[in-house]
Amino acid sequence: MAGEVEVAGFKAVAPSLDGTIERSGALAALRRPHAPARWLTGVSGSGKSTLVAAHVHATGRTHVWYRLDARDDDAAFFYANFTAAVGYALPAARGLPSFTDDDRGREHAFAGRFFTALVRHAGDVIIVFDNAHRIVGEAMQRALAQFVAHANAPLEIWFASEEPPPRAFFDVMAERKLALCNDVPLAFDAQECDALATASRSRALDGGELAVLTGGHAATLVLACDMLRAHPGLLSIEGLLVEPREHALGCKARPVDLLDLLDGGVADAAHASP
Repeated sequence: MAGEVEVAGFKAVAPSLDGTIERSGALAALRRPHAPARWLTGVSGSGKSTLVAAHVHATGRTHVWYRLDARDDDAAFFYANFTAAVGYALPAARGLPSFTDDDRGREHAFAGRFFTALVRHAGDVIIVFDNAHRIVGEAMQRALAQFVAHANAPLEIWFASEEPPPRAFFDVMAERKLALCNDVPLAFDAQECDALATASRSRALDGGELAVLTGGHAATLVLACDMLRAHPGLLSIEGLLVEPREHALGCKARPVDLLDLLDGGVADAAHASP
């Protein structure tokens, strides 16, 4: 076999919904396009993957979650690991074709055989490709587009990505096999910010103030609520300053701009709220 099966847990596990709130408006917009496959685009940390995970959870259907990364541009790595992920959720699909060294240079033909077999076994299943922007090689992009081309209801395919679909997907978009979820309001509105602050027991600011402070960006909002919960009452909305704190040496720190703190921490928080 050309690649080793080594699916890391995080590649085959959907984002946790612990501590999240129901976003009925965003979910309704997410479900509005009708096609076998749908593509949701959003910046890092905007909550796109969590929103797709909420949709999957609400359906109660069997699902396969696969988090793509740069290694999946190699066909041997992708098919070995994706097949393992499918096998966890769909034991009947464990007989899928295996990618071998003989398939090098004939990836397009192998993709046709592989995804035809997967569609035959899948049935009423949801398959999610998270971080789809991490696939930059045309061969693997075309392979995933072939999957979309073979898909029909009740099979449901989702792509969560920081970038819109590449050229390899243009044909399946034209054939209405792939729909773009361009009208999904990923940014949290004031009411949603208020609900999240309540759920996280952080009420130093109301929802409107949090929406202004964070722009409704999911990872920034979570980070702000965490900071406000850790330091209740220390935020001054005028100037957005955190009051000086006593250090162990007995001196006081200078006031810190909360926006600077958020900018410094949002990259880390984005990994927790894709």
